[in-house]
Amino acid sequence: AIWAITVGSNMARATPILGYEGPGQQLLTIGGIDMITDGSDARFGLLGARFVGEETLNRFYVLHCIAIPLAAALLLAIHFWRVRKDGGISGPL
Repeated sequence: AIWAITVGSNMARATPILGYEGPGQQLLTIGGIDMITDGSDARFGLLGARFVGEETLNRFYVLHCIAIPLAAALLLAIHFWRVRKDGGISGPL
């Protein structure tokens, strides 16, 4: 689990647009202050700390047990509502 979190957080750090020294980093400079510093903002948001540790594992546990199932349930509810609103899955052929 720690290996997967480390790889995933490094992927967030190395995003081509806003990551570490990406071209979008200069676009997010306001008044000489960088809004993203070395891509660490996305990585810190995922890890909850500077390094992988107990808080990181807790964060990913909650993400996988609560946030992802709730998002899936919401998307399924929207899908079922749209199918019912549009009159079913398929019309007559």
